[in-house]
Amino acid sequence: GKLVLDTFVFGDPEPFDSRDPRQSATLTDTIRYAKEQKLDWTPDQISSYFAGCSAEYVLTCTPLRVAAHWRLFSRVSGTDGTIVELEAESHQTMSRIVVVVENARTRTMLERCATILARHHISIHRAYLDIIKDGKGGSVTFVGFVVQDHNGRALAPASSEWAEVVRDLRRIKWVDDKALSLAGRWPTISIDRCEALIALCNLAHQVLSPQNRHLWTRERIQGYAEESMAVSMLVVELLLARFDPAKPMQDAEFAAARQRIETEIARDPNEMHRTVLTKLLEAVCATLRTNYFLPDRFALC
Repeated sequence: GKLVLDTFVFGDPEPFDSRDPRQSATLTDTIRYAKEQKLDWTPDQISSYFAGCSAEYVLTCTPLRVAAHWRLFSRVSGTDGTIVELEAESHQTMSRIVVVVENARTRTMLERCATILARHHISIHRAYLDIIKDGKGGSVTFVGFVVQDHNGRALAPASSEWAEVVRDLRRIKWVDDKALSLAGRWPTISIDRCEALIALCNLAHQVLSPQNRHLWTRERIQGYAEESMAVSMLVVELLLARFDPAKPMQDAEFAAARQRIETEIARDPNEMHRTVLTKLLEAVCATLRTNYFLPDRFALC
């Protein structure tokens, strides 16, 4: 095998300079390309886009790649959202993942995306990072990866595995670091479920901390929840079943499931565990609405 080392320099890059002959030529080539391809992209729009680019970006990207990025830039700019796309590579056994995020910390996004891909057993062969200023004080970050699946093949865009990757990447900007750390320790539990458990622990903290703020810290509550992860996940699954938009759990079924979990909690010999698990369950019972299932949500509430 071969080891490929991609080096990234963070900070303010050298901006596009129209006075540089090579950069000016790229601008001219892109304007010509847009005209030949009959793109809905005027010379003034192209010049404005180039004004927000770095010199390195302009010198290394082809007009085809620049046009593709501009389309993504236009879709995400002003939304605070995230776009994830999968592209075919010239090498049939590889794919390109492009993650586009507005107003994100570049280093954080790169590291988080790489963590997600590793979690899904996706091998990264090359990585790219570009930042485009939007002219309004914000920026759009492009994170690109040339990848293969765990079998050394290109990713299948219609597969359930890719759907899971997209779900995690689209949420990566907003997920709490604690949820990502928890998911790293429990690789069989989805990031969304880890996020839900952290949220329930935070709610439990609001109730328990006034009783003894030194004993019931957030870290300790989460630690007790992890020590009883099997039952903690039963509580999380109850929350998800309760609000599943496809088939929400009815009151009688919810009450029966709650009773079963209470029985499991009572079997735990550790009083601290029982206290935390009970409060997690009470938090689920007190929840009236959640945005957990919204595909384009930001933070969990």
